[in-house]
Amino acid sequence: MGQPDAYDPHSPQSTGSPEPPSGVLTDAEARLWELVLAIHSVQTRFNRPMANGTVNGANGTGTSGTAGHQQLLLAEPVQAILRKMSDVDDIAAQIGTQIPRQAVEDLDNTHHPGHVVKERIESVSLENAFLNGKIAAITGFRDILGDALADGFPELTHLRRSLPTASAHNPTTSREPSVPIKKEEP
Repeated sequence: MGQPDAYDPHSPQSTGSPEPPSGVLTDAEARLWELVLAIHSVQTRFNRPMANGTVNGANGTGTSGTAGHQQLLLAEPVQAILRKMSDVDDIAAQIGTQIPRQAVEDLDNTHHPGHVVKERIESVSLENAFLNGKIAAITGFRDILGDALADGFPELTHLRRSLPTASAHNPTTSREPSVPIKKEEP
């Protein structure tokens, strides 16, 4: 039982499930999948180890033993790959979706996207912890300063608001200043 070469969004569904999404992005995904399969097919067809220990295609030997015949066998699949790449380029002009430059550079530099995302999450969580510590320190200083000002200037005690309870998702934010600045009246 063979696998289909590519996802066909227009094929009938035997399971009765709803029609898959269609559009430019689905077509682009299908064309990319076809391109991947074509490249994989050439790679497995022409870089297969042979019985004598050499690699098929590595030194010009093929099934017939002549370099010219091997090149003819390789020319057709490579031309098919080039046509598929041209199809992908044509569809790319119709797509308005922007991919972050960093994501493309990571893939170009052969960084595994899963590892890159994990590293970024770890980096952001460390920065977040550092900033939360700074916010907690500033909040603590503000509270101490507010208490000292209230002790030093008892006439301003009625202006001091009690701190609202911290939000559940971030205990150090969403607080208002405990000592509001009073505007001078004319």
